[in-house]
Amino acid sequence: ICLQISDGENGFLVDDAGSAAARIAELLHDPGLRERMGDAARERVRERFLCLREIEDTLRLISRLTA
Repeated sequence: ICLQISDGENGFLVDDAGSAAARIAELLHDPGLRERMGDAARERVRERFLCLREIEDTLRLISRLTA
């Protein structure tokens, strides 16, 4: 999870239930923060999966060319 979430940028990393509750309350009361974090999370997923897809496509191409 730590590799996917940048604390405060696209989510929150918490150590216990009390911290989780505080962060949830923060998100409930700050629509702008929710929107920014949601946008950042979507962008991170899009970038990572796009990169992985390009790597897979390249590997398939190399495999076909060397078969």
